[in-house]
Amino acid sequence: MVEQFETATRSVRMDQRAPAPRKEVNCPVWIDRRDGSPLMNCTAVNLSRTGVKLAIAPNIALPDQFVVRFTPAGDLAMVCKVVWSRDGAVGLRFIGRVGDNAPAIG
Repeated sequence: MVEQFETATRSVRMDQRAPAPRKEVNCPVWIDRRDGSPLMNCTAVNLSRTGVKLAIAPNIALPDQFVVRFTPAGDLAMVCKVVWSRDGAVGLRFIGRVGDNAPAIG
């Protein structure tokens, strides 16, 4: 997944008209609320340099900010902020990479 993430953020076609072009990835990721609760499995639907769209179970309450792990061990993890949420999907903006002086959550 680390290679997929780095490839996706580098190789997105620049002729796409979206402000941050997206690449379909449809791969497993894990939500880490950073509150001691278990990791939550979900699917990264698409990915860009600035964020990710996740498919989640309906009616799941998420905090405004949390960490998305792109590997189960968290070798690649991004602090994210919720931009929109509806019908079992959530759009997130990357705030920083965990371990790269990312902002604190909460």
